[in-house]
Amino acid sequence: MILIPFLLVPPCGSSVPAGGPGPAALEVLQRRDPVEHVQTWLERLRKGRETIEARSGDEVRLAIGDLRIVWATDPGREREIATVLLDLVGWCGPAAGLQGAASRVAETRDLALDALRAHPDPEFLRWLSRDVLALPSQPLERRVAALALLSQQRESAALLPLLSCARESEPRIRIPALEALVGWEDESVHALFLDELARSLAGASGSAGWLAQAHFGTVMIAPQSPLLPRLAALVERGLSASDWREVSRAVALGRPLSQEAIVPFLIEALARWRTREEAGAQALRVEMEILRDLETRSGRKLGPWPQGWSTWWRAVRRGDVKGQNPQTGGFLESTRASFFGLRPATDRVTFVIDRSGSMATPLGPETGRRRRTRWEEAVQQLLGFVDAIGPRARFSVVLFHDYPEEWRPLLVDASAENMKSARAWLGATRPGGGTELQGAIARAMRLGPDGTTDLALLEADTVIVLCDGATAEGPDWVERFLKTVNLRARVVFHCVQIGAGGDGTLEKLASGSGGDFVRVDG
Repeated sequence: MILIPFLLVPPCGSSVPAGGPGPAALEVLQRRDPVEHVQTWLERLRKGRETIEARSGDEVRLAIGDLRIVWATDPGREREIATVLLDLVGWCGPAAGLQGAASRVAETRDLALDALRAHPDPEFLRWLSRDVLALPSQPLERRVAALALLSQQRESAALLPLLSCARESEPRIRIPALEALVGWEDESVHALFLDELARSLAGASGSAGWLAQAHFGTVMIAPQSPLLPRLAALVERGLSASDWREVSRAVALGRPLSQEAIVPFLIEALARWRTREEAGAQALRVEMEILRDLETRSGRKLGPWPQGWSTWWRAVRRGDVKGQNPQTGGFLESTRASFFGLRPATDRVTFVIDRSGSMATPLGPETGRRRRTRWEEAVQQLLGFVDAIGPRARFSVVLFHDYPEEWRPLLVDASAENMKSARAWLGATRPGGGTELQGAIARAMRLGPDGTTDLALLEADTVIVLCDGATAEGPDWVERFLKTVNLRARVVFHCVQIGAGGDGTLEKLASGSGGDFVRVDG
């Protein structure tokens, strides 16, 4: 193993004193060049002759800290140092994904990125955009690292290289470039994501329609933009799809469109999905999304009946109805099934329930009578919810403690027989163990070894999560999960936290997916 003495190096992220490093630090830098040292180390990593885990965290931090000192004291070596840092980030990227966010590899990647981010001057960013990212002749890992760095910027110099990268075939370049462009207020970016939508609706392999949805959910398109008719045509096509995810996505994408451009197609879609629901097919979730959009646009509550909405729309077109006055058409909203006060609109649901040792705690204030435990109350709430949504609904249950446990690998009908089986399985289970939530979410989402969801197996459109404390993994994984997995899957997470011991994981899952969060005393 190649080692280097490290002395008086400031912590990563701190600045070098105005007078430069002290004499001892300069002596270290003169004895062995830190750039050559990291280059040699990286070459050994690439050849498999060494692993990052073989070095202590202090060694890694000090090696990158030395690079920061050289960059601060010898600006003429900026590009040489930036290149070796980019190559280190690029090498760490795939390895960090395989070994987990808490690994030394991921820590090294973050330290190298921090060193690069310490130099946000425009000329450096232009060099990254023009001479690294924009050149296919540069090593792939180096370009991937430049993308990771520039994805946090909104510099105009990065726009053209990002647009070019977003049209490449290499997914390690294309997808991060598209992610970096999400939310960018620019007509050329809007056009790019419209192309992605068209490819997605056509079933093209590798299309990123979920990123297009994320983009159009955050930007405003000018009313006179020539892109709006294209968006309207794609939304119309999505609303007519048979896949509930495509319809749900189309409802979200249609928000920038005018009443005239979308309302007739919303009413048609409501009629189709209402018919599907009556036939016992999966429909309730998307039906409610269409209904909420119509209610928002009209200011009225006319219920889930297409005929009432058609009558209203004809009156609007004749001019008999003006504005969006909050009126009702005699429709009284039905009371949906409740789980600890949550009322998800779904007929395809997976429950992810905490079975850790703390779930044996009695729930509610002391009254002198035997109190249900948190676990017993969760079981009763679960069974009551499924019973209320009716036998045509489909459900499953995943428990989590030190590892996930599934009652059934796929959703089953909420028949009397299946309800009896679920009750017996849950009744024979006792709380115990830890709070490993992430693995249970992966099981509920049908994640494969590569971290992607098999949408053909993922029937649930809603996941209801209950937990009574801080999770073993913490909340850091949630944002990436929602971006990389759930934007495609479109599952809504409704979450219940029992007690005050949460860590923010459930709140992030719920808010990031459009679901509800409730905290229950206990």
